[in-house]
Amino acid sequence: MNAPSRWLLLIALACRASAADEPAVRTLFAEHCTECHGAKKQKGDLRLDNLQPGFGDVDVAARWLKVMERIESGEMPPKDEERPPADAVKQVAAWIDANLLAADVARRGNEGRGRIRRMNRVEHENTLHDLLGVDTPLKEMLPEDGTALGFDKVGDALDLSSVLMERFLQAAETALEAAIVHEAQPPSVKQRFTYEGDNLNANIMRDIGAGPQFARVFFLSNENPPTQLKQFKAPASGRYRFKVGAYAFQSGRPVTYRVYTAELNRRDAESKLIGHFSAPPVEFGEYAPSEFEFRLDAGQTIKFMPYDVGYDIYRIGALFYTGAGLAVQSVDVEGPLHDAWPPTSHTRLFGDLPLEAVPLTGPARYKRDAKPRFTVTSKNPQADAERTVRAFAPRAFRRAVSEDVIAPYVKLALDRLAGGVTFEKAVVLALKSVLCSPDFLLLEESPGRLSEYAVASRLSYFLWSSCPDDELLRLAAEKKLSTPENLRTQVERMLKDPKAARFTTNFTDQWLSLREIDATLPDKMLYPEFDEYLKASMLDETRSFFDEVLRTDRSVMTFVDSDFTFLNERLAKHYGIEGVSGPEFRKVSLQPGTHRGGVITQAAVLKVTANGTTTSPVIRGKFIADKILGEPPPGPPTGV
Repeated sequence: MNAPSRWLLLIALACRASAADEPAVRTLFAEHCTECHGAKKQKGDLRLDNLQPGFGDVDVAARWLKVMERIESGEMPPKDEERPPADAVKQVAAWIDANLLAADVARRGNEGRGRIRRMNRVEHENTLHDLLGVDTPLKEMLPEDGTALGFDKVGDALDLSSVLMERFLQAAETALEAAIVHEAQPPSVKQRFTYEGDNLNANIMRDIGAGPQFARVFFLSNENPPTQLKQFKAPASGRYRFKVGAYAFQSGRPVTYRVYTAELNRRDAESKLIGHFSAPPVEFGEYAPSEFEFRLDAGQTIKFMPYDVGYDIYRIGALFYTGAGLAVQSVDVEGPLHDAWPPTSHTRLFGDLPLEAVPLTGPARYKRDAKPRFTVTSKNPQADAERTVRAFAPRAFRRAVSEDVIAPYVKLALDRLAGGVTFEKAVVLALKSVLCSPDFLLLEESPGRLSEYAVASRLSYFLWSSCPDDELLRLAAEKKLSTPENLRTQVERMLKDPKAARFTTNFTDQWLSLREIDATLPDKMLYPEFDEYLKASMLDETRSFFDEVLRTDRSVMTFVDSDFTFLNERLAKHYGIEGVSGPEFRKVSLQPGTHRGGVITQAAVLKVTANGTTTSPVIRGKFIADKILGEPPPGPPTGV
């Protein structure tokens, strides 16, 4: 028996006890439906007396689907007509549903249930990060993905081109370069820094105290104040841990501040927001420092900006200013952070193969600060090259790999070795080829029932936007992943993993068009209260709200109306809700009449459905019809 036949049999057996048969369906239609949808009258252009069970026809199946939806929702028969028994409605709906599913399985059984598509650029970056153990930015190396039906995970919109393949190659080279050690272990900073001795702009800053009590006070909430921590410069690219000792100066309330990356002596360099933090109103040394980790490029530092202070500082001057400010007393820095050396990214590829310094050549030989470059070597290069490629390919391809698939990559490395190429370069060439192959870039599924490995990939790219981890691949190899118990266990585990935040961000940003938050800029004259902090808070509210609905398994109607939302002090102030302090988001119960329940009235959604100056009922109406009701309106008539 072929796969579609097995599925049809299983469906028929599953539905036999709970569904009606065709005569029962005809009886219900005759008693409750054909008066309005029969030979004489066809309301809504729907006729049921001659509707045949030809579910294999797409148009006929669509009519049956409409009938099922109408009777399940109670829309048919109308409320002023006699209602059929609830059990009869349930059984008829089950009969239609079972036949629709059986026809769909039969129709798609020979072609597979999923189309081949490539990874989008978010998935590509995450996959390389998780596969290689690196955090180097890669997404911006690839062009924007196309979208279909509002999402960038639809195969019809994700094309491939020679230009895109060049970018994939560049991304693979960059990721492998970051993963493999080519230098001695960089010096790790573990030191306390202050602003003592740095140039002071007396118009907007003030130094107070001395010695351990020294602090620099920043008063201006400007976009570009000279607040870089010049005493510190990242010695190498990587993640750094910071502990910031800061407090609210001349204030009985906490002062919120933001931290950015910064380039020394380059005020025009692009900065990345690290986060918003709260400085408490306490005396010297009595506060708990704010802690965070962030990736810095070599040579970068950080800078601070207080929020919502110092608007009239230039008129008075920092020395005589009596308003609130941010006092930064100390910054403890540790990094770049490595659990071991060589790092995991390197040993994941090459294990404990030795590193040897490459002799300096050319002008570099005469530079005092020239650093030797290291390369991976092997005493048995052919065996080690083959072992490395064979270990990497199954993880990259997300499945067990047959000999005919892996052999060309092994041969590529061995041929380069035979041609005199160094061990590392030969292996890296094969690894780059793996990372640019269709088996890696495409999410391909064989026809028929999904394989265990395909299930693993569907789960991971759905919930993590990345490749399956070791546990998913292990269960797939043991052919245990598809059991209902294991599927439920794995989904629960994956949703608790920090990587599930990718699903929340990617889904909400596309479903609710949050990626368009910067498409328009509110007029500063009309909306002076709008700023970067408010915009970031808007996005965090919607994402936190979605995550709560998902994590606690709430009704989908919660997205339309709820008695709670997530707020920090900035957004609560914007909404006029009292009792919320600090930059941290927390769940807040809404009082009746606040009208902030559900996503429709959340600030981020209102922002992306406005044009920067005025509200547009047409745009918002279309948004609700499309995003919330799932029934997008037709386009405007020609010439409108």
